[in-house]
Amino acid sequence: MNGIEQILDTIRNDTDARIAEIFQKANEEAVAISIEGEAALRKQREEADALAVKRAASRKERLESLANLDARQIVLQAKQKSVDAAYAIALDRLKALPPEQLRALGGSPETAIRLVRERTLTDVARLLFGELEETK
Repeated sequence: MNGIEQILDTIRNDTDARIAEIFQKANEEAVAISIEGEAALRKQREEADALAVKRAASRKERLESLANLDARQIVLQAKQKSVDAAYAIALDRLKALPPEQLRALGGSPETAIRLVRERTLTDVARLLFGELEETK
């Protein structure tokens, strides 16, 4: 081998070594980037899962509140129907009272119903089903 070939071999060897070193660094950086990317992805998934759980819990709470509200409205409507029915019965009973008892209650069934509406349900029950029954 002559001097030029030795120089060329040295340059090739140095170049090959440098290329191998660059590839090694590139592989190490690629692995590091991959590990970091996987960690970042895992963290994002965990955050997304936590947010989904939080949103689901919040939605469940809202739906339960709405269901409770609906249930309360149904109960209130049923109570209102019962009260309306009780007032209808009371008005019918008041209309059937003898005039002297009706005068004692205000003079007319409508006035008596107004007075009944101003009293508690216990007073109404006592008035309609207790006192009236006793006076018959």
